[in-house]
Amino acid sequence: MFKRLIASLLYSLCLVSCGFMFLGTVTGVQAQALIPLATPVPLPATLLHTIKGGETTLASVLKEKGKDHYYLVHLWSPSCRACVPEMKQLDKIQMALSKQGFTLVSIAQDPNGTFTVPAFSQRHEIKTIDSYIDERASMIKSLRPAGLPTTYLTTPDGLIIAYHEGSMDWEHIGAMASASPATTIR
Repeated sequence: MFKRLIASLLYSLCLVSCGFMFLGTVTGVQAQALIPLATPVPLPATLLHTIKGGETTLASVLKEKGKDHYYLVHLWSPSCRACVPEMKQLDKIQMALSKQGFTLVSIAQDPNGTFTVPAFSQRHEIKTIDSYIDERASMIKSLRPAGLPTTYLTTPDGLIIAYHEGSMDWEHIGAMASASPATTIR
């Protein structure tokens, strides 16, 4: 069972990483392979807000989303120009990613996110992504990415196993995920 899990994860990582390497040579998108961590790191305990103003924690969000998927924890900001095309693409492909065993957790880094995130979503016609808001930028302070957007690949238990800083062409990744045989990650 564990070997099948590792094989499925490596297949998925290879699929996504190959797409990143391909993109780096063909497009102007900053797209390098996912950078694996030698030792998994737990996601930080983070207080999040919903766009309706409610409070939750990152641990609660992951538990609510289900423990059978790997997570793509995507940090972004409504004021980030590079984040606009990514959010539009993620909105379109999140179902394909889900079928491959990945759950998208979108976290806006914005102290005014309860106002700016809904306006951003409406302005850019983002319909399927539920963004959470990290008003205190706790994730950035704890994980220290070079900038936004940044995406972390985590295990179902919330351990970061790889990351990517910068923009990606998610539509291409989604097309690859849709075309590949379904990966069962359990």
